[in-house]
Amino acid sequence: MTSSILRADGVTAAGGHAPLTFEVGSGRCLGVLSTSPRDTSRLLLTSAGLIKPLTGRVTIAGIDAVQSPDAARRHVAITRRDCIDSRLRLDEYLSAVSQARRAMGLPSRASVPAVVDRLGLDRSKRLSSAVARAEAALAAALMPGVSLVVLDEPFRDISDETRTRAIEWIRTLAAEAVAVVIGSRVERDVRSVSHTVMSVEPAR
Repeated sequence: MTSSILRADGVTAAGGHAPLTFEVGSGRCLGVLSTSPRDTSRLLLTSAGLIKPLTGRVTIAGIDAVQSPDAARRHVAITRRDCIDSRLRLDEYLSAVSQARRAMGLPSRASVPAVVDRLGLDRSKRLSSAVARAEAALAAALMPGVSLVVLDEPFRDISDETRTRAIEWIRTLAAEAVAVVIGSRVERDVRSVSHTVMSVEPAR
């Protein structure tokens, strides 16, 4: 039996939605399938402890993400394309992410060169395009050695080769003490790595 890393009790992330209750255990992946990218992103940000739910409670690694958000976030890595400096190269961005994690006393799952190699990326690529930022966000989410990995539309804009490599890596996380949540409008992306899939209706 797997231990619960993420638990949501009666959580509402966007207006018009019914409250959701779900949990993701160690070595498991939950897929969130929705036709609304905005609503999916809000639910994933709420699950990562980055925004407060409208209702309910989120617990990450046994920590209440509403009452102790900073402590809860230490256990989470999430794809955040909007936080990427487009002036940087891929290796510069990933090195900054790695250094920030080390400064917080948090481990890395892999070094920057190992991450770049595993995903088949060009470490010197500038992050000025949507494709480059998508690759950087995915790499940055998979690199830290955290308990919960949250992936928001992780395969959008990336190449089929990178997608295949990423799927292989995500599947190997089942052997670690890691929970994964992936959200997308594309059913094949969600089902390619998920043990359980939850469909979320858009807000009305």
